[in-house]
Amino acid sequence: MPLTQEDGQYAVKFCLDMSFKNTCKHEASGQLISMPPDEPDQAQRSPTEWLKAQLGKTITGLIGEKAKNISVDTYRICW
Repeated sequence: MPLTQEDGQYAVKFCLDMSFKNTCKHEASGQLISMPPDEPDQAQRSPTEWLKAQLGKTITGLIGEKAKNISVDTYRICW
């Protein structure tokens, strides 16, 4: 994805090429469905440690050894 400028800094955005889900029981039907978490921001900015590790692997896969010097300041999940 193209670089974007946020708060005077450039952000690098990329997509993770894997699926993940948040399985919940639908009260009315009793079925299990995947939907965004029931939190004010849908937990978009607080991925699990496992998901952060997967994102780290993606960064390394895209950039290679230079990725060791890159730190991720913020996360955002698009459900």
